[in-house]
Amino acid sequence: MRGLRLEAIRTKGDADVALSRAVADAQMRAFILTNLVRTTGASSGDAAAFRWRVNLPAIAAALPALGRWDVTDAVYGGNTLFIGAGKSDFLRTSKHLPAIQEQFSRFSLSTIRSADHWIHADEPEALLLIALKFLSVPGA
Repeated sequence: MRGLRLEAIRTKGDADVALSRAVADAQMRAFILTNLVRTTGASSGDAAAFRWRVNLPAIAAALPALGRWDVTDAVYGGNTLFIGAGKSDFLRTSKHLPAIQEQFSRFSLSTIRSADHWIHADEPEALLLIALKFLSVPGA
């Protein structure tokens, strides 16, 4: 994202082509490009008409500290909600439950079986229902 020359971008299509050099997966590029927004007052075709919605310098500055964080020593005692996607391997109860139990003393685990990795895009209504139910419990 930081390597994209925003001043040369005239359309999101231009950004997609430029980003494809670093990010081969089209779905990942589409997700990244949801953070590219037209600047206020810019019209279609203006040079330098785009900006990133997220604070890239702050993210870059935080990455070294995040990389040093030893999650194996952490135990979180607050209520935690894990939501897995049935069509994704990123959260599998059989594989990940022991680590979750070690690091989170109070947790809920739900799976949306019809969702792929990006649950919020695949099943937004189901995600919302699960999150609202979790958040409505006192102490959550």
